[in-house]
Amino acid sequence: MTTISAFAIAFFLLPVFADETRIEPLPHLRQTYDAKVLRVNGCRQIRSGTSSCRITVQVENTGTTDWDSASFRLVGRIVKGPSGSPVQRDELAHDNTKVSLEARRRDFFTYEVEGVPYLGRYEIEWCMARSNGRRFGDCMRREITVVE
Repeated sequence: MTTISAFAIAFFLLPVFADETRIEPLPHLRQTYDAKVLRVNGCRQIRSGTSSCRITVQVENTGTTDWDSASFRLVGRIVKGPSGSPVQRDELAHDNTKVSLEARRRDFFTYEVEGVPYLGRYEIEWCMARSNGRRFGDCMRREITVVE
């Protein structure tokens, strides 16, 4: 009977001891990737076809890791098309701007947007992404109207 009691005590106490002895990495060794798109300036209207315009996007690196241009990109994608439904194509925002930015800094980046042949309003979302395409941080959306 004492064997069962000792086993029961050990079984219930082990998780408590395991929590107290958890090894945490040192705070200065943690690397986090985080971003915030602060502002999107530039054209709100673009002509269809071959026309293009420049968008300026202000981004803040709110993480603890510096971004290098080989590994980080500012990407834009069409979230909604003229019908209000999701769009599978990214013609308006196909350009990926390579971004290099130190941790806890902010900067402006220029983004080229091209007009598509289809008229109407498009909602574009700008985000930061790793070179593998995985997006991170807070994104920002902007509506652009394509006219004749």
